[in-house]
Amino acid sequence: MNGIKKRTNINGFLWGSSQIYQEVFVRNISRDIFDYNDEHILERDFDVLLLLDACRPDTFREVMSEYDFINQDSFETYVSVAGDSTQWLQRTITPEYDFSNIAYVTGNPHSDIAVGSHDFKTYDEVWKYAWDDQLGTIPPRSLTDRAIDTWRTDSPDQMIVHYMQPHFPSITHPELGSGIDIERIGKAWKGNIWDKLRDGLVDHNEVWEAYVGNLRHVLDDIETLVNNLDANNVVVSADHANAFGERGYYGHGDFRVPSVRRVPWVEVDARDRMSYQPDLYPVDNEISDDEITDRLESLGYLE
Repeated sequence: MNGIKKRTNINGFLWGSSQIYQEVFVRNISRDIFDYNDEHILERDFDVLLLLDACRPDTFREVMSEYDFINQDSFETYVSVAGDSTQWLQRTITPEYDFSNIAYVTGNPHSDIAVGSHDFKTYDEVWKYAWDDQLGTIPPRSLTDRAIDTWRTDSPDQMIVHYMQPHFPSITHPELGSGIDIERIGKAWKGNIWDKLRDGLVDHNEVWEAYVGNLRHVLDDIETLVNNLDANNVVVSADHANAFGERGYYGHGDFRVPSVRRVPWVEVDARDRMSYQPDLYPVDNEISDDEITDRLESLGYLE
């Protein structure tokens, strides 16, 4: 990879040791010090759930005062059922819950392998036709457009909108990669932004700034959504969070640690002021298996 030094033997030893540490400490010892509730999302109260991907509560708290539509007094956290999107979907979209009056509008490619066949009122895999190959992700506006139209025209009882940000790649800091170059980034999970951060190949503050910038980017778009949505109980939350080195862990995955599993839950004000008319993409859900793989790889999920 251009600009990336090859890991030395000592770094390789330290990397291997960190994996053992994560397996032993994070999966076992941390079970005794982290209280997880594993509450199903439909057990919580909402009309519209705006689901961020890989969002930390402390990061959300850092920026929420910048947005008038966020009810800061309502801010709380809860423990997600999973540490990554695939398992969140598998543990959430389950047969024992009724989804027949729920709309699911998603930009997350894991829906193709994790959701399966469920009786949603509306099931819109926006990532299949609105993916941005240059960015290596799906911009939030495409989700916002479909969500506004879905709520106005389909009239579901509830709606879940699954954004991809602040998950890397950072739209505001594309120079950090981790999804921009599919051919380079998508071939292995090792070498993404979290491996680089762990190995000291990128600056912690720079990665944090890019992560926060990506969160602001999606919240800017959510402001457009809530100003064009009539709903009494609109909540912003996340499918999971993201570790920045806590207990030796970086990124996210099937780890029961607070930095990965604890997510924000905050109410926002919503009213349809009809100030924006969505630009609706032609819906073409025909996508090849190779394209699906490329999009999952671009996000760093497949080796």
